[in-house]
Amino acid sequence: MRHWAVLVVCVLLLSACGTTDDAAPPTSTSPSTQATTESSVNRGTTTSSIADDFGRSSTSAQANTSTAPTTVTGSSATASDATAPTSTGPSTQATTSDTSSRAGGASSDGCSTGSNAVPSGASSKPVIDVDGDGQADTAWVSVASTGTVTVGIATAAGGGFRRIWNSASPVTRSILVIRPNPDTPPMVLADDGRTVQLWIVADCNLTDVLNASRRPYTFSHGFTDYGTGVGCAKVEGITELVGLNITSQTDGAVDWTSTVVNVNGLTATNGAVTSGTYDTTADAAAIQALSSTSCGTQTIQTDGITANP
Repeated sequence: MRHWAVLVVCVLLLSACGTTDDAAPPTSTSPSTQATTESSVNRGTTTSSIADDFGRSSTSAQANTSTAPTTVTGSSATASDATAPTSTGPSTQATTSDTSSRAGGASSDGCSTGSNAVPSGASSKPVIDVDGDGQADTAWVSVASTGTVTVGIATAAGGGFRRIWNSASPVTRSILVIRPNPDTPPMVLADDGRTVQLWIVADCNLTDVLNASRRPYTFSHGFTDYGTGVGCAKVEGITELVGLNITSQTDGAVDWTSTVVNVNGLTATNGAVTSGTYDTTADAAAIQALSSTSCGTQTIQTDGITANP
């Protein structure tokens, strides 16, 4: 009897220990659900490979009391329901801009030193007054037999200046000379088909505009992960240079952001961000502008200067 009692106790103990193997595993998010969550979080978020250019986390500041609508260049469509982030207002930025840069770093007599000659074979076109003498100047792009691309300005004052355009892009290059408003310096948008470099006329030279990391401020045509285009937009009644970005696209709609580029002296910083949605049918022209290079009525196709092959 004693042996049978011991056997019964052992069976009972084994039965009790075995219940732990039947316990339900802890709950966790299934891989498919997790992937969906991550996709929804990342959708429409842009991270710049050049951290201080306009595309950097354009969704990072979406709260501001300003409700002024912003019109994207090249379209009559207006994002009247968009909210802009907290930033230094364009009107304040304009009052603190470097005065010498506003007039291209030149006196009212213009830039009269340097070569005024346009190289043989260069593409050239009359452009806005870039040196402050009140007369239109001439911009040109030249491609040497070695492949070196040079951009220059021949001024009405009898002078001129030039610079080498360094780019690894095999795409034909074009420039657009602009001045978004009287409180900004004359600017050159140097478009190589992939990215757009930002230069200004300062002290009778074509000079790189630098971002906060002291690297050239650059826009993109979707070739990198920090934007799709560059243009100008009305912000609180003032035309400002903006970086454009298509954040998502479906068959019926295109979501976008427009980021003000505050140019102060030789430095540019990101400003207010406006977001909106275009209808693919009604806003075809505006959608095209999101991937182009323009400012106001100026487009690089009609007003730009394209290098001869």
